[in-house]
Amino acid sequence: MLSFLKKLFGLESSNAGDFYPQPVGGDEDLVQLVKFMVVRMVDEPEAVQVRGENNDKGFQITVKCNQSDIGKIIGKAGKNIQALRALVSGAGVRGSRRVSVEIED
Repeated sequence: MLSFLKKLFGLESSNAGDFYPQPVGGDEDLVQLVKFMVVRMVDEPEAVQVRGENNDKGFQITVKCNQSDIGKIIGKAGKNIQALRALVSGAGVRGSRRVSVEIED
């Protein structure tokens, strides 16, 4: 468990690469935030694809990854995805935007 937390917060070298977003504020930064978090949750970070698009309900961020990693993103009883959505939604409120996060099968 401790090694997972170290990997999650970047305290231990991992396959996540040198992906470190620079905070500025905007839609692309929300996409970068989601990618930063998701890459550290999964076993195969190279397979993670995150894209954002405007729709009639606001801004939607879609995460695509390996089928075996979807459970890690969702978490036990949906706790991980719920927390990720809360973070992104809160950041979107700062910009007066409605933001949603979806996982693509």
